[in-house]
Amino acid sequence: MSTALKEVDQETWKETFRTLWDHGREAYKNGARSASEMFSDEQVRQLASFGYTPQEMFDFCDDSVRYEDGPTYDWALG
Repeated sequence: MSTALKEVDQETWKETFRTLWDHGREAYKNGARSASEMFSDEQVRQLASFGYTPQEMFDFCDDSVRYEDGPTYDWALG
């Protein structure tokens, strides 16, 4: 695989992760109080492709919204 393709894959991964992060935070703000309420089946598959469970992302988003010093996007990204 070329270096350029690896960089595109990395950027696509980050963009998708960011979309899921933003969605999760908004879903929490709008009343989602469980991972199953927060993420669709397709989003769960996307999270799994990153090695994340829906519960992990729910916990990050929940803490990020509820606590001033909660995890940030960059922290969750790793």
